[in-house]
Amino acid sequence: MKIHIQYNIIRMYLYCINIYKDNKLIRNEKNLSKFGFFERNSIGEFMNFFSSTLITKSSESIFSVIEKEYKISIFKDTAYSYSIITDIEYPNRVIFQLQSELKINNDINTIFKKYSDENIDKITVINKELNETKEILTKTIESILARGEKLDKLVENSEELKKTSKMFYRNAKKMNSCCNVS
Repeated sequence: MKIHIQYNIIRMYLYCINIYKDNKLIRNEKNLSKFGFFERNSIGEFMNFFSSTLITKSSESIFSVIEKEYKISIFKDTAYSYSIITDIEYPNRVIFQLQSELKINNDINTIFKKYSDENIDKITVINKELNETKEILTKTIESILARGEKLDKLVENSEELKKTSKMFYRNAKKMNSCCNVS
């Protein structure tokens, strides 16, 4: 018996942080290494353009837009606007932490490095460890079930051998009784 369970492995990826003042880009940090070398420049420009468009055209102060496998989170306050572009698996609670930290500390390079680490979110790390433990337990249960099937087959074979040996004993006794000379 084979047990198939698929676990979602969360891989958080932070692509870009943009900081705007008066709807103009003043600082940004990107990691586009996930894309091909020749695509990076145009993807970076598109991310800046899309973020800028969302910030200037929307009246909402906090919102997210999901497009395919990307999430663009926009945060506006009285002085600055922030655009954070991640993959869709990046947890919202971490995005809010990142945005809160940006408001306090504008050292975008340090913050970008910190939040690019998949281990920044303790809940995600715990979920990842739990998924690994579940996978190990599933494999253990599969091997126990396989052993159980082998034991059942062994018991069945031993019962068959017992019947065959009894038949052999009876047949041998019959054969020997006719040739018994006293």
